[in-house]
Amino acid sequence: MNEFKPKTPEEERIRGGEAARLLDSPLFKECCAHIEETMAEQRRAVPLRETEMHTRLIMMEQLYGNFLDFFQQIAQTGRIADLQIQQKRSLAQSIFRR
Repeated sequence: MNEFKPKTPEEERIRGGEAARLLDSPLFKECCAHIEETMAEQRRAVPLRETEMHTRLIMMEQLYGNFLDFFQQIAQTGRIADLQIQQKRSLAQSIFRR
């Protein structure tokens, strides 16, 4: 699973930017709202005695949360990598100015 992890800050920055653009996309936001609304409707529609179905709904919501967390984590990692790149550039510029 780790073979897909970028190794350089530049790769992390690029990947993070892609994740951030996806999360900010109106279509993605619409999709998320639809999924959340559908899950809430299903939760309300399932009788309390249907414990197996409630368990499945909980698992579905947890999986959906993991899906969103994945992209949010990549976006955050990209922002951190961008800060690291900026710090290195600033340091290099200050060294060359001397």
